[in-house]
Amino acid sequence: MNTKITYMYRDVSNNKLIWSEIIEGEFRLEEIEDCLEDGAFIPSQVLLGNLQLRWDNFPDQQDDHVWHEWLPDGFEFTEEEPTCVLTAKRLIEAFKEAKGNWKVKETMEGLGLIF
Repeated sequence: MNTKITYMYRDVSNNKLIWSEIIEGEFRLEEIEDCLEDGAFIPSQVLLGNLQLRWDNFPDQQDDHVWHEWLPDGFEFTEEEPTCVLTAKRLIEAFKEAKGNWKVKETMEGLGLIF
């Protein structure tokens, strides 16, 4: 069984971009909840894609941010094939490594959000 995860980026103007990936293996929010920062995370630190990079016309807003959030129904077990090489086990490990050490400034600089 695999897990379909769905997460969202919401910019300061409340524009939203939602993305899903199918991860190999089973994964539940409860396994990483205590690693999140007020319920949010930075995808690139846990081997997922920052959704700003998928946005065709991402606004260059200096006051924007890098935090992403899970959708309320963002975890679903599926028999569909994985859409990425990431496994549930490795994703959980990445969240534990990022806990308390979210790299906000570095990620913002990498996305061009700090001018």
